[in-house]
Amino acid sequence: EDFAGVATTVTRMDGTTVAAQDGTWWFNLRPSNTEPFLRYNGEARTAATMEALRDAVLAIVRAER
Repeated sequence: EDFAGVATTVTRMDGTTVAAQDGTWWFNLRPSNTEPFLRYNGEARTAATMEALRDAVLAIVRAER
């Protein structure tokens, strides 16, 4: 829903991984195995896309509290 209009692939192995089907970005969210944290890992082709993606995911996570 939050990535509506963007073609994505979602995988739920080792957390949740969402990837743009065009290969421009991906991210994974999973609970830490050693600490009480939610881990975020992601990559994008540009720094601007990476920052926008990080901010969007963080906003979604914060809204779920």
